[in-house]
Amino acid sequence: MTAHPKICPRTGELHFIEYGSLTSPYVTYHRANALGELIINGGIDVPKLTMMHDFALSAKHRAHHPLGPAGCISARYCTQRFPRHAIPLERRLRRPTRSVAPR
Repeated sequence: MTAHPKICPRTGELHFIEYGSLTSPYVTYHRANALGELIINGGIDVPKLTMMHDFALSAKHRAHHPLGPAGCISARYCTQRFPRHAIPLERRLRRPTRSVAPR
């Protein structure tokens, strides 16, 4: 699950994302109402396994930030430095780093 779920101050809804699935959808957006009932559970279109630590929420939209090497300088650095914990992620310097969707 996301490190930073969001609660809408107007509706009391909880917005959160799930990432790390080895199969598509690799990222899933969830929304629960103020009573804690899951009302939305849908995949986010990303091409492959990714890490999505956080997202932004406005009154009408949500912005997702799929990341490459999860805070490391490069995937090669992660593999060499942390061989037992490395996840094969890549750096995407020329690809968009945000996607915006309606809430």
